[in-house]
Amino acid sequence: MIRRFVLVSLLLVFCLRSASQSEEAKPLPRIEEIESFLASGPVDFSVRSAITQRMTDNAGKMVDIARTTAFRHASSPQSDQLRIIAVHHNLANEPVRIALGQMVDNRDHIDVLRTDQHCAVTRVTAFEKHVHEQSGECQWKDQVSELQLKGIFHPCFAATVSPHQTAMGRAMDFTQHNFHLDTIRSVMKKGERVHVLSRFRGSSGKCQIATFQARVPIQVTDFVWPDDDVSKAEVIAYTRSVWNAPEGANQTLPTKIYGKRTKESSSCELIAEISWNVGNAVDPSLFNPKTLGKAAPIEGHQFRTPILERKGD
Repeated sequence: MIRRFVLVSLLLVFCLRSASQSEEAKPLPRIEEIESFLASGPVDFSVRSAITQRMTDNAGKMVDIARTTAFRHASSPQSDQLRIIAVHHNLANEPVRIALGQMVDNRDHIDVLRTDQHCAVTRVTAFEKHVHEQSGECQWKDQVSELQLKGIFHPCFAATVSPHQTAMGRAMDFTQHNFHLDTIRSVMKKGERVHVLSRFRGSSGKCQIATFQARVPIQVTDFVWPDDDVSKAEVIAYTRSVWNAPEGANQTLPTKIYGKRTKESSSCELIAEISWNVGNAVDPSLFNPKTLGKAAPIEGHQFRTPILERKGD
């Protein structure tokens, strides 16, 4: 309650005073630094995430959805290649159990290697004792929607938006972030932190405050208020993140993310842990088509990928 009061008070201060315009307080160069670093060479990150959501199904019934995903995302800007490996488990299914040494839970595994806009894909689904594998090719634009449903996201993007946006698959590409001149309304520097107020088109009673520290966004908070009365503003979502520099890099990147949306009709919670490899630490075999379907998303991850159990490979 105290934290919410402080956040709402900060919003009111934004509305009552002019913004600091010092170069140090401007947020766009900070985001551009992160973008430039990610585009400067190979980047490989692995994520363990858990997402729970409350939403309305097609019949108008409120349902709770819980899922965990272990995924790996490697990119090579120089060769315009992208590799995504993910194992997705719906926690609404039966708990994982072992029967005669075989996994019998319902889960799926997808492995995508994109070169330019062309993808080679391997999919494995498992239900009880049945394992099915498919391999094929497609265009990237046709593959994106499937990956969105798996809970794939870019940590730098997920750290800057509501967890609901991430859960809906709209935080995959960091270059599509919300920090633009036409959305930023005010900037305030208080001590070591810079607070950025953003407003979005078509949302007169809604805004977001992003808090930067040490040149990275460590918190974003979403507000709504009725009848254009900002004094009645309430927090409906927040996302907090911890940033650290990978070995051999000066740029800090998110290693932990926690987000919560409290709006009852579409509540959501996100928990994620991320590990990074950059530059020469990125395994070049990730961009070799011969490894498709044979790599795990995370070393020692809790999911046994069926394709890895095959004999004769």
